[in-house]
Amino acid sequence: MKIKKESLFELKSVAQPVAAGNRIFYLENTVNEEKNCYQSEIFSVDRETKERQVWGNQLKNSTELKVSPDEKWLSFLSTEKETEKNQLMIMPLNLSHIKIRSDRRTGWVG
Repeated sequence: MKIKKESLFELKSVAQPVAAGNRIFYLENTVNEEKNCYQSEIFSVDRETKERQVWGNQLKNSTELKVSPDEKWLSFLSTEKETEKNQLMIMPLNLSHIKIRSDRRTGWVG
């Protein structure tokens, strides 16, 4: 296979791995050619079953993955599509729902 300049858009990288119980969470990064930007999604892999799961938040980019000390919550920063502001997201590892810990109008609340 010959590598061309367009091959860049087919590449994926992984970053920021964190472990919680049997799961390893990580970011999968891609380049969006149409929008000319990087995008990331959160995935996990079960260490025993090797099952891969997407932890989507339908936002633009996610960074700063952290697992709570009790291994019940996954937190991350995510850029909202509409405002381009970072939002602190907190997701229970039992997959019930995401909590947003910032104000959509003004950005970071702290």
